[in-house]
Amino acid sequence: MNPPFPHSRTRRLAGAPPKGNKGQARGGGSPPPPASKAAPRSYGPEVERLKGVCAQATIKVPPAVYRGRDEATVRANLESLLQRHGLGLRPSEAEVKRVKARLKKERELDGIDVGNIIGRGGGGGGGEADEGEGGGRGGRPRRAAAAAAQAR
Repeated sequence: MNPPFPHSRTRRLAGAPPKGNKGQARGGGSPPPPASKAAPRSYGPEVERLKGVCAQATIKVPPAVYRGRDEATVRANLESLLQRHGLGLRPSEAEVKRVKARLKKERELDGIDVGNIIGRGGGGGGGEADEGEGGGRGGRPRRAAAAAAQAR
């Protein structure tokens, strides 16, 4: 039976060599890792502890911290990162929780569009005369005014 499309890649001609893995036998082995990727570097226990503190406090460690190849530079970069967030070299659990809560709040507020925040309270009365039903917001009535108009 011929395939519906002659240029289909699903069928090979009889006697054609197998594709892929040039020079390797077909089998269950995985291909060797690319030569361009270096193995992750392991650091000493002090650097690993500082990385753990950053992880507990949900401090995002930028890649530039690890650019200084030697361990002393990486350790100094992590220490300065912790100090920028108000943590010492051996912070208590309470300090870590405080920084974690502050960062969580900052990240939540980061996504808020401040243009949607109404500066004045809409509680009632107070201040401007001749506002009408629009409330000074481009013709859209305030919630209280809209509810009063519907109740009539």
